[in-house]
Amino acid sequence: MSEAPNIIDLIFGVTKPEPAVAPAPRPALTVVGSGYAAAALERECGAVAQAGEGTRNDTLNKAAFSLGQLVAGGALERGEVEAGLLAAARSAGLTEKESRATIASGLKAGAEHPRGVPEPRQRPQEAHTLVNPRTGEVLPDLPQMPSAADVEAFWAARPALTTIRDMARARRTGPWAVLGCALAHVVTCVPEQVVLPPLVGGHGSLNLFIGLVGHSGQGKGAAEAAATAAIDVGDYDAVPLGSGEGLVHAYVKHTRDGLERVRRACLFKVTEIDTLTATAQRKGATVMPILRSAWSGELLGFQNADVSRRVFVPAHTYRATLIAGIQPARADALLGDSDGGTPQRFVWLPVADPDAPETKPAEPAPIAWSMPRFSADPFGLSPLTLTPTIAAVVDAERLAALRGSGGGISGHDTLARVKLAAALALLDGRLAVTDDDWHLAGVVHAVNLHTREGVAAVLRNARSERTRAQGAAEAERALVVQQRIEEASLRRVGAWVLRRLEERGPATAGDLRRALPGRDRQHLEVVLDDLESRHRISQSAGSDGRTRYVREA
Repeated sequence: MSEAPNIIDLIFGVTKPEPAVAPAPRPALTVVGSGYAAAALERECGAVAQAGEGTRNDTLNKAAFSLGQLVAGGALERGEVEAGLLAAARSAGLTEKESRATIASGLKAGAEHPRGVPEPRQRPQEAHTLVNPRTGEVLPDLPQMPSAADVEAFWAARPALTTIRDMARARRTGPWAVLGCALAHVVTCVPEQVVLPPLVGGHGSLNLFIGLVGHSGQGKGAAEAAATAAIDVGDYDAVPLGSGEGLVHAYVKHTRDGLERVRRACLFKVTEIDTLTATAQRKGATVMPILRSAWSGELLGFQNADVSRRVFVPAHTYRATLIAGIQPARADALLGDSDGGTPQRFVWLPVADPDAPETKPAEPAPIAWSMPRFSADPFGLSPLTLTPTIAAVVDAERLAALRGSGGGISGHDTLARVKLAAALALLDGRLAVTDDDWHLAGVVHAVNLHTREGVAAVLRNARSERTRAQGAAEAERALVVQQRIEEASLRRVGAWVLRRLEERGPATAGDLRRALPGRDRQHLEVVLDDLESRHRISQSAGSDGRTRYVREA
């Protein structure tokens, strides 16, 4: 009976030039922090095994460098790392001689930058949860942030990610925000023909929107500057975004000879998201639907009765990225467009850094990024390759949507994660999106969801506070009105009593009550006590033994 095809053959559909060597079972690690170290070893070996032709040796070298750091830090045994990487490299199709040389070189380079297993730390509550500042109540139902170990493993996974984190710390800004800006810069420089494969409907766009979440003065501008310093992508066009028409005209313009293409790629900038949403709320504004179309790489443009004024940008003939500053208290209008799908298209990343070191580290050397070579298909497009794992997740979500579940604020979340995985692969200089890219994108996506839902929770809490305050104010106003009505009624009944006693002489309380209009009888007792205390009236016993009220002179 023939052997079943291994996963590498199923993914790439090719026969390896040499028989695949199955990795020997690894003994359980006995070193401190074995869970973290073993996961790192498994992840790196998996990346090597899945590497495509033309990227295998480079992937092996990066994996050896990363694991060499852990070996030098005492978290892994060199022999186990060499055995695991060699088996993965042979499985990917590399020769034993070539593999051993690359592994030895990578381990040696990694040993010059040792790192150990990160110690889990208890962060202050504010770093994990959002709290009502008035009551101290913890706001519920927020997606979990990645653990400290997962975050440390993320930044250490690749040299580019380590550089981004270190540059952010050196420039005193948030690593997640710097990462978002760096990914936006990279994607801006990726030709518009490079797309996602048609997993659902047509091809998907790589166009990426980043939201930098933080209060005024927390350093949203500093994050983009740090990203530019960390990853040198070369020149690109960046323009402020003010309207839907402005976005379209960034790519085409009218001339005497007709439509002229201005550019094919553009990074749009929005200093504060509330200025954009204010524009979107004007009558006839098109910025939100145009943004949604741009994120998907769809046809952009405007129909007009005057043919000379019609403007169109065909699908997948432009690259659009966006970086927007989002102050949590001003994000209501953006989150309010969740039915349209706008907030789900943003990757929400915090500008803050709760783990910022006391001593500012030195700046790392910048990394020069260049676009990997690609070739277009007969349709002029160059789809990236995705693993079966990623395709299966996208298909499962689409199936759920077809059956009527899903949607809401979580709509487009999976596609956003696919875009992040693709951006991370491109940052790493690859056109093949691996399961390792998918895993790393999951960490970023968890931060995205936690940040977005945290902002939503803050806004819900603020609305609740406003509602309570409005209710209290309305109740207070109603009380004041009632008091004024009461006072007017008491003054009216008091004047009536004095006038009645002056005109008709002494009268009993019963006489006065029967003579009063029904609406005022409830006030009589209070009025009589008040007038008597101020010596405006007095009580006198009559010959019949009944007490009467008399008007004082």
